[in-house]
Amino acid sequence: MSRNKPLIIAAVSLAAVLILAVIGPALMDWDRLRPEAEAAASAALKRPVRISGPISVRLLPTPSAILSGLSSGDASARSLRVSLRLFPLLAGRREIEDLTLSGGLLGPLQDVEAQITPSGLVRAQGRLGISASSEARITFDGRVEGDRLSGRLRLISGPMSAEGNLSVSAEEASLPDLVMILGQSKAVASLVASLGSTPKQIDISIKAETLDLDTLTPQPTQPITALPSAAAPQPQPSTQIAPAAPATGTGLPSGITVNFDLTADALRWHGLALSKLQINALLDQGVITLGNASAILPGQEKLTISGTMTAQGKRLLLSPMAVALGDNRATGELSLNLAAPLGITANLNTQGLDLGFDGTMEGNRATGTASLRAASFAQTVRRFSGHQPRGVGPLAITALMASETNAVTFDQIQAKLGETNLTGRGRLDLTARTFTADLTSPVLSIAPFLAAESKPGGLSNWRLDHVNAQLVASDGAITVDRLTGRVLGGAIIAAGKANSAGIAVSATLKGADVGGLGLGAGGVKATKGQMDGQIRLTAKGRSQAELLSALSGDGRIEVKDGLVEGFDLAAMDTQMRKLENIGSLLGLVQAGLSGGTSRFSSLSGSFKADHGVASSQDIILVADGGGADGTAVVNFPKDRIDARFAFRLATPGSPPLGLRLEGPLASPNKALDINALQRYLVEHGLGKAIKGKAGGLIESLLGVKRREKP
Repeated sequence: MSRNKPLIIAAVSLAAVLILAVIGPALMDWDRLRPEAEAAASAALKRPVRISGPISVRLLPTPSAILSGLSSGDASARSLRVSLRLFPLLAGRREIEDLTLSGGLLGPLQDVEAQITPSGLVRAQGRLGISASSEARITFDGRVEGDRLSGRLRLISGPMSAEGNLSVSAEEASLPDLVMILGQSKAVASLVASLGSTPKQIDISIKAETLDLDTLTPQPTQPITALPSAAAPQPQPSTQIAPAAPATGTGLPSGITVNFDLTADALRWHGLALSKLQINALLDQGVITLGNASAILPGQEKLTISGTMTAQGKRLLLSPMAVALGDNRATGELSLNLAAPLGITANLNTQGLDLGFDGTMEGNRATGTASLRAASFAQTVRRFSGHQPRGVGPLAITALMASETNAVTFDQIQAKLGETNLTGRGRLDLTARTFTADLTSPVLSIAPFLAAESKPGGLSNWRLDHVNAQLVASDGAITVDRLTGRVLGGAIIAAGKANSAGIAVSATLKGADVGGLGLGAGGVKATKGQMDGQIRLTAKGRSQAELLSALSGDGRIEVKDGLVEGFDLAAMDTQMRKLENIGSLLGLVQAGLSGGTSRFSSLSGSFKADHGVASSQDIILVADGGGADGTAVVNFPKDRIDARFAFRLATPGSPPLGLRLEGPLASPNKALDINALQRYLVEHGLGKAIKGKAGGLIESLLGVKRREKP
């Protein structure tokens, strides 16, 4: 027993030492070393460090100290483990093996894990939130030399990745050659931040050939795991510093100045293809100045946006804002509410037109209420087409709008075009730059759409009821593919096209009341009857005078069971049957051509128009007591008519009576041709009664000039 006593004492002593090495540090108050620990951590990280949590120390298996609740400026960490070399420590020297940072928070970086060795090697990783549903994983491998940290930085988030050389000092941080992979696209970026100045200055430049953002489908990032170490720290009771809560609102930072430049030869986003994209913006004192944001749209027109952006809570306001599309310019403001879903309110004014939108955007789909307003409908039409309609009243259009990949749809359209109200729906094709619409109106008056200098009467008295129209607007032209409605008591089907060069119209009319058409001249006109007709007309020009001078086309009308004012064929036929003397002759002519009405079973004719002159060679009237045939030439630019009619009575063998209308369209001169009637009278023995006694009497009674046979 005595022989083993030294061994027993040695074993007990060693056990006691081990117990003290394990338990002793836990029984000591290490918080008294806080100032020394803060100084050591500050020296290691080369930044002032504050330790607010407990400090724990252990000697085995590896001497280490765990500092909890660290903060340094805007950075913080849950814990910092300082590992020391054992044998130098036993010899009284404290030599650091490595520093391990856990639960770090550095600006937008979260869950930062880092290892730093005395030789300056640094390995770190963290997590960067990109949106509510995606994040990026960041890794860094480098070293600290003097006061500069440099190494390779990598970022991965689903199909997106970036890699470049990072260099950081107290004065500057730079990423001069950051290569970014965005799906199937590649871009090169440069970032330089001046950290020593106030405010901090950051320059960001991105260049790419093609950016296809439609190939980006971010995936959830794998959780961050702790960096490997010789001995991971055991859980210790500590006071953790929670990550800073997200700031309410989106106030733009006022402590930095950021200059941002982006150029790309082509950009594809949500199916929209843009080219020559360029964005230049400056963030300064919490205000973003959008110096230039421009791109070439699919239609080869350039879109440019500029303005000043400020943040108010969760609301970004771009005001004032200037937008240019080709030669068109607009000013206004754009407001974005960044709460989900994204709220958008926009107001623009261009050439007296106020355009507005109030709605939301989720993904690539925007929905809301769109509006278009102007003080004068007539002035707006004149400004954009050169045509000055004579209608009065404002222009006001509202609709429910929804954007698609390459198009915008409009539903519940409510439009007021001066005195006309329209409802319907439409679609704007952004690629073809074409607007199609299906519109209806209970009442559509023609007069407000006619030229301001147009004369009253004619078309100005027309009114269309129960109108439905399918129209297409593209490249400065409006095409009505189909228009249906009721006019003059009948049905109309029409189509047409109008642009800055002129108009083209075709129409078919069935069952209309010919009296509303105003068909006639010189007191002779059709006042009743059911009319069918077809017309095809074209005209080039912008003013009414130009259009009338270029009017060309053809048409045909047919009227049934109607009434003509200006002559009475039935009365003439009755008088012809009892023609015996000068009195009965005068009664025939006076009863027939000095007024009265004639019922007819049909009135028909066709016409051709060329350079403003319309001519008809086949006017045929079938009426009670006889009929008539005739020709007419109407010169619209000169406002003149030359029409000739030959009236024929039902009485067998009766001669024709000629009537010519010549002069201004509204009030032409009338000339009577009675040569055939005189020959008839001579043949029937009444010539002597007329000669010398009734010469000029017939014409004077009718108030017309006598037209002798040449």
